[in-house]
Amino acid sequence: MNTTYTNVWRRVFAYIIDGALMLTIMGLIAYVAYKAFAPTSTTQEDNMRILSMMMSLSTILVLLVSQTYEIIMTKKYQATLGKLAVKVKVTDLGGNPLTWGRSAARSLIKVGHVFLAGLIADFFLKSTSTGIQQKLTALGNPPTDKHAALMLALGALAIGILSFIISMAGNWIALFNGNRQTLHDLMAGTFVVKR
Repeated sequence: MNTTYTNVWRRVFAYIIDGALMLTIMGLIAYVAYKAFAPTSTTQEDNMRILSMMMSLSTILVLLVSQTYEIIMTKKYQATLGKLAVKVKVTDLGGNPLTWGRSAARSLIKVGHVFLAGLIADFFLKSTSTGIQQKLTALGNPPTDKHAALMLALGALAIGILSFIISMAGNWIALFNGNRQTLHDLMAGTFVVKR
């Protein structure tokens, strides 16, 4: 098979394009959900319960939409819109288009490893953010010690960046193998190659 594996930067740009598309769709879903289930209660507790339900529903819908988008586009066109824009395609190990099963497996594996890594990141974020929240509360409103508040804010930013790095761990693998495969590519038996 004579192929040129895509570089990591093309994949990053494709990810950004697809991410922007999914964020737009997510925003529309959240807007529709908010309009349909907008909190009308006078109690804070009821409003929080409704907002929580909306967030859960929106998350499920976004996950279903994004997975359906990824599976169909990868099967039909060998690429999502982001990959089409940067001129790359997804193939099996023989250079052939993906079957429906392999396309679905690749997409679900991608969500699975990001989800598991996200749980790990979330665990660290929640345990640390609770401590940060308590320290910020102790500083007062507005904070009386601006240096301490700045250090806490920088700590929270660092935790956010670390969470992102952990949640994308399966993608960093592409930097270290000759075929530039991510974890979901390795597990699904796929390549991303230049068109």
